[in-house]
Amino acid sequence: MSQEVPQLRLPDATKAQLTRIRKLRRSSTRHANGEFLADSPNAVLEAIDGGASVALLLVTDAYQGRYPDLVERARLKGIETVRVDETAISSAVSTKSFQGVAAVVAIPSEDINDLLGRGTVAVLDAVQDPGNVGALLRSADCFGAGLLLGKGCADPYAPKVVRSSAGALFRTTLVSDHDLPLALELLKANGFQLVGADPDGCVDFNTFKFQEKCAIVLGNEGAGLNPEVERLLDARVAVPMQRKGQSLNVAIAGSLLLHAACHRIAPEVDMAAVVSAINHDLRSPLTSVKGFARTIEQRWDGLDDELKKEMVGQISVAADKLLRAIGELVDTARIETGEIRCVPIEFDPAPAVAGVVEEVSGEYANVEFENSMEDSQAAIYADRDRFTQAMRVLVENAAKHGEGLVRIGAKSADGWVDVEVADNGDLLEPDEIAQVLRGRIVSRKRAAAPAGTGLALHVVARVAELQGGELIVSEAGDGFETFTLRLPASQSYSGGRDHRRGEQ
Repeated sequence: MSQEVPQLRLPDATKAQLTRIRKLRRSSTRHANGEFLADSPNAVLEAIDGGASVALLLVTDAYQGRYPDLVERARLKGIETVRVDETAISSAVSTKSFQGVAAVVAIPSEDINDLLGRGTVAVLDAVQDPGNVGALLRSADCFGAGLLLGKGCADPYAPKVVRSSAGALFRTTLVSDHDLPLALELLKANGFQLVGADPDGCVDFNTFKFQEKCAIVLGNEGAGLNPEVERLLDARVAVPMQRKGQSLNVAIAGSLLLHAACHRIAPEVDMAAVVSAINHDLRSPLTSVKGFARTIEQRWDGLDDELKKEMVGQISVAADKLLRAIGELVDTARIETGEIRCVPIEFDPAPAVAGVVEEVSGEYANVEFENSMEDSQAAIYADRDRFTQAMRVLVENAAKHGEGLVRIGAKSADGWVDVEVADNGDLLEPDEIAQVLRGRIVSRKRAAAPAGTGLALHVVARVAELQGGELIVSEAGDGFETFTLRLPASQSYSGGRDHRRGEQ
């Protein structure tokens, strides 16, 4: 600011004005009187220059001496301006380090319909920390998003929120203290995609396809999303973490999601490769069904009962493969929209694995299976059906791509159970492993082995993450490649889940 503007002689603040300032520290007074206090230079400047209704400006002699043009701008706008003693004002405001200027500002009228024209809206569900609300105001301002605060959130007009927003409060379309389920119903009715931030979500926000109109819903720092809010969501996304059991501050997580939504990040998909691979996975079992059915139809009288039974069995196997391929496609779509949920229970994984091995060995008669699961005596805490589905994928993948030997076992350490499936086939390159786990199209290097979409392994990886675990691919050093499904051990998981649930 220029310091050439002559310093105006200002009247002293009255005792009534200081009392008015002091009372604005209480939320009930702010909303009863329809006004709040901005007590930082950035906030005051934004209020005056942004056209907010400023009822009173208070400055110290030191501040006016440094920035006399601020007082002049206030005078030109007809804002009552008074001089205040620093000691007197410091006892009235809530900050310990008053910076020489404060303003009484009218709370603007709020209308949720003002949010309907925004492309992106950040929705806060009982976010209680004033610093988090202020930081999210700044992020919403940076990315051009609106902000909707449900009941139970920190008051956006509280002094700490106003200060931490650094003036963004006066530039952001804001609606506060709203009944959130009703508000979300209105947003959805107006074409908004409702996306919840969930540390247990199985969709990586980096690959999620945010729609043109999107509401990012952020939950309470400790409890996460309210169930009434959660049931309205179209999808749940997570910010991937390198360290398991950790979560981001809600303001940081929300800022990342707002950036992604406002830039409309979409997954990179090679549609030609996807269509080609899906075509193979669906056409191959269909061809088998059609071939066996035609043979039975044309040669029924010439086939003995044993051969008929064998062909019908092959039709059944091919039909099961077809259903699994369709299931993989459906699960992939459900993962991308955050619809897959898991119901964890404590159970012994050995019987489920034994059943999978028995089933797969019937389809791969030339493959030897070494199953040492019974020796592990490890119980896990996971969704039993999803676990069985994952093991079916891993064991069949090993049988299909190995060189005749599949090893299955488990070991426990540090509260985790690692279920390992190893085969002695060609090894995937590190970049191929990363692509497989992201659902990309990768075919292992065998001319005789059928190609696969890679979707099944992608589903296994994402469902493992949804349950707090992960899928790890590694080389054992003896020519075997190992797929490790890491899941929580039953005795330790309940405590771990709680501290991952909320964002601090």
